[in-house]
Amino acid sequence: DELLDDGTVLKGYAYSFQTELSLPLIDTQPEDRFVAEGEDAVFTTAATNPLPNTLTYQWYYDADDIAGGGVALTNGADYSGVDSDELTVLAADAADEGFYYCEVSNGNVQSTLYARLTLKKLLGHWPFDGDANDAVGANHGTTSVTRYVVGQLDQAIRFRGLNGDDETEGTAVKIVTTPYTLVGQFTISWWELTEPNAVINDWDTMIGMGSGNFQQALLGGDQSGTSYMNYYGSGGYTDGQDEWIDRDPDWQRFDVWHQHTVTFDGERFRKYYNGIEIPSQIDVEEGVTNFDAALFNASMTALPDPIWVGNEDDAYGTFNNGADTAIDELMLYNYALNGEEVANAYVTIAGGSVCPLSPGHLKVHDIMLDVPVWDVDKDCDFDIDDLMPMVNTWLDCGIYPDCI
Repeated sequence: DELLDDGTVLKGYAYSFQTELSLPLIDTQPEDRFVAEGEDAVFTTAATNPLPNTLTYQWYYDADDIAGGGVALTNGADYSGVDSDELTVLAADAADEGFYYCEVSNGNVQSTLYARLTLKKLLGHWPFDGDANDAVGANHGTTSVTRYVVGQLDQAIRFRGLNGDDETEGTAVKIVTTPYTLVGQFTISWWELTEPNAVINDWDTMIGMGSGNFQQALLGGDQSGTSYMNYYGSGGYTDGQDEWIDRDPDWQRFDVWHQHTVTFDGERFRKYYNGIEIPSQIDVEEGVTNFDAALFNASMTALPDPIWVGNEDDAYGTFNNGADTAIDELMLYNYALNGEEVANAYVTIAGGSVCPLSPGHLKVHDIMLDVPVWDVDKDCDFDIDDLMPMVNTWLDCGIYPDCI
């Protein structure tokens, strides 16, 4: 601009400048990995180079996610691809748990975000064989309940609900969770047997995790006296509204041991009954959309403390939701088991076999979901035993596919 003697300002030309891109552009960030001990863990990245030269890569390990502590990795017995866009941590073990990131360079360095490697673990196992001790560690439960009965395996702890018991925390098993750290996922499973003469009330609790701010598993009844299994929770709901995860009376059977499994994979809950996933309210009802997975997941670095078995603290120090039932083989994992893993955990105790067919098809014992039409005898194999009945049908009918 130019200022004249009379105060007039003559506007000059406006110039703008834009620097040429030089840093690599990270297109794909590495993602967190959960792997079993001894399994390989693979981290990948992708980047675009704005310059005509070639990109180089260097992967780093950091014990925590605080910048500045990264250690450059080298190819060998523990790692491969440290200088490429895909890093493989070979046969991961406890020493490999931590954070990984990659520096991408074209002469100018750009770092990816951190990705975490976590080993899949059974955190705790409470078999309730005459006590509330932890069979895989030292995180023993505490309780004044001394009633033990024949369980699915060995013994099980027997709760009496409100049938003569006082409403104190001694009517439950208290399991502290401070020794555990979660990374956005968990699985909890247990076995349950409820007798036909059990007294069932609304909100009777088998597993209480928190005081209404986390997932709770309930054995209860409605005003008509109909028993049901459901899962209830309010953690992660932005408007505070509770959600009935499931309410399926057909899945509840008295005087028989059942396995219940609840998983959270960082995005949603899933419920399994005797190794088979059953629909949730999110699956079958419209309008259940207020679950905020990100909000819930942000709180999943630690479990609510404590977990209650057989009753729950109602946030007023009153234990008035006791279950009239027996509980056995409580297990807590630091990751979300998939459907096949849940089914395998079930048959490991109940017996039988798991038969994966194709994606979305799974047989547990004599229960098969989405059975392919060609598996006539439902044994998970397509063989001569399936072909012969179809041949006989064709001979009688002569029309395909009407007679299949």
